[in-house]
Amino acid sequence: MKTGVVITAGGFGNRMNAREKKQFIPINGAPIIAHTIRVFNALPVISCVIVVVPADDINRVMELPVMNSEKVFVTKGGARRQDSVLNGLRALCMELYGKEGPDNERDIILVHDGVRPCITPELIHNCIRAAKKTGAAVPGLTPIDTIKKVTDGAVDCTLERSELIAVQTPQTFRISLLWSAFEAFRDADVTDDAMLVELLNTPIAVVPGEHDNIKITYYNDLNRAAEILRMHEEKSV
Repeated sequence: MKTGVVITAGGFGNRMNAREKKQFIPINGAPIIAHTIRVFNALPVISCVIVVVPADDINRVMELPVMNSEKVFVTKGGARRQDSVLNGLRALCMELYGKEGPDNERDIILVHDGVRPCITPELIHNCIRAAKKTGAAVPGLTPIDTIKKVTDGAVDCTLERSELIAVQTPQTFRISLLWSAFEAFRDADVTDDAMLVELLNTPIAVVPGEHDNIKITYYNDLNRAAEILRMHEEKSV
């Protein structure tokens, strides 16, 4: 069985009001995207890592020291996130099978946000194990705050927190399943890859997420991520 990763890194950091694209903002001496790539590249279970970026960032990513690996590659993104993931999926299939499409129904793909650099090997392995059993798995956390549905600026109802999760990445699937979802619903309006698979009426397992697996969105997230990464480094020594 082979396991590949598609890392999406096409954000602009608008909510951070940063001059630099947030995936290239340095934390602890390296760009955010480099930390993310390094975690997956270091795992023996991972056969191939595809980093998806805008065309004008390809050379910049290729210059990162972490790209000096036989199993890490970069490819061009698309207009929408799902287009970028599909480009990454195609590139992954080319590297694994030498063709544009899946070749083994047991092989696994993880799709991960490039600006979630604090992902741990433990969570990655848990997602892979779950996807092996069910075909699809996502990590998620039960919301801490009370969640209310709002209509026209007013509270409509209060939602039951025990029935909700805040979904993280890596979203993990059998490669053949995600390929089938893209073939059937490529033009659907979705916000993540699991939504495409949901349209196939396929069960998606939920794996307990990690509070430290943050997606860097705001400026204050940089300090928190730096501290988490320092703790990870201390544990690995």
